[in-house]
Amino acid sequence: MFGGAIPGVGYLNETWDWNGSTWTQRTFTTNPPARGYHTLTYDRARGEIVLFGGYSDVAGNPIDYGDTWILNSNGWQPTTSQGPSPRRYHAAEWHAASNSIVLFGGGQGNFQVFNDTWLWNGTSWSQANPANTPTPRGAHAMAAFPSSSNLMLFGGGGLPGLNDTWSWSGNNWTQVPTPTTPSNRTWVSNQIVLHEATQQALLVGGYNGGVIGDSWKFNGANWSPPIQYTRSPVNGHLYGLTPPMTWQQAEALAVQEGGHLATIRSATEQSWAQQFLGPNANYLAIGLNDSAQEGNWTWTSGAPFTYSAWGQNEPNSFGGDEDYCVMSIGYNGGWADVGASWSGWPSTAGLIELPGGSSAPLSAASLTATTALPALTNHALSPLPSSGALLFGGTTSTGPNTFTYTLTGTTWTTQFPPFTPGTRTEHTLLLDPIRQNNLLFGGMNPLGTPLADTWTWSNNQWN
Repeated sequence: MFGGAIPGVGYLNETWDWNGSTWTQRTFTTNPPARGYHTLTYDRARGEIVLFGGYSDVAGNPIDYGDTWILNSNGWQPTTSQGPSPRRYHAAEWHAASNSIVLFGGGQGNFQVFNDTWLWNGTSWSQANPANTPTPRGAHAMAAFPSSSNLMLFGGGGLPGLNDTWSWSGNNWTQVPTPTTPSNRTWVSNQIVLHEATQQALLVGGYNGGVIGDSWKFNGANWSPPIQYTRSPVNGHLYGLTPPMTWQQAEALAVQEGGHLATIRSATEQSWAQQFLGPNANYLAIGLNDSAQEGNWTWTSGAPFTYSAWGQNEPNSFGGDEDYCVMSIGYNGGWADVGASWSGWPSTAGLIELPGGSSAPLSAASLTATTALPALTNHALSPLPSSGALLFGGTTSTGPNTFTYTLTGTTWTTQFPPFTPGTRTEHTLLLDPIRQNNLLFGGMNPLGTPLADTWTWSNNQWN
């Protein structure tokens, strides 16, 4: 760690080292001038730390730095390399594929903001000339791109901040068209990091006229918040809230999570879902909409529209086309239709519903077969691809079962294929729905020897 500022003291030029449990101040003969808003990046190819730029205010004299310093076993060393113009609020990150540090953007003074890209090769800076580039900005974040050799860039800029995501390949910037995204924000310079175990980038917080306290994860293609789900005792499904966003964004996030915005099928489900409304959630987006055809309200889940809980005089398309449904605390949980440009979207969460559990009790009935099998134990049974079942192996009261049986309807049939697995018990037999056959593995032969052979059953043949 280098530099920063203490209110009432000013900018610092201290260097500190963290060993995993303790901070230790390092002292060197030569140090960079005191500053803040600089970048400090580890050059993995050369085992050095590279400092560039920053800002200081000495006796009312503001200074934007454009110098480059190296920290290695010899201490801090200034370089003579000419590179980016003096700046602050820029971002820099190590790019493994090109063995270089990539620096983007930043600003100088109060008005000049950059969108240039620079590469550090260990001895000098060179400016890249990509065909595409993010807009000028500062206070943005860069991190290793999840599951690839690219770098990612997110957010930054002035108020209200930006929320676009970009990927650097080594010679060009490409905007990533994410279905959902964190809200616009700036001051995220140190708030994105790659979580290497899960290969996801993690974002916490930011600023947009006020401090933002949410968190998001990015898998290389999509942003998603960590959502806490609650299982409904009514239908066994899982329900969770999105961060505040538009109806379209909430539905896209719900699909990304494996579900849809909530479908309300009955008064019981409506009563249970109302608990998600509260002092900080005056509205909740649900999956009902008539965006495809005016007046034809449908659920995004595809469920039939058989139950409604509209508030008084709703739906009304007040003020124009209102295609989306929200639960309203003003209607005691009743529904209202709102438009795509409705002013309440910045503070409205979506109610996600994930499938799971059963909507009705399971029932079972005894199958009376028209043909009988011998009493068996330690055999294996599996569904067949079309219908019915396949049975093989096991033990009868008189000894090992060497036969293969299939069940069609209520009829068991003994099969006599030209080849057959050896006699066995305690084996595995299951359906492979992709290849439309059955798979048998292992077990134990009558001598007690474990087996490791693999067989498939299709077209009434073992192979």
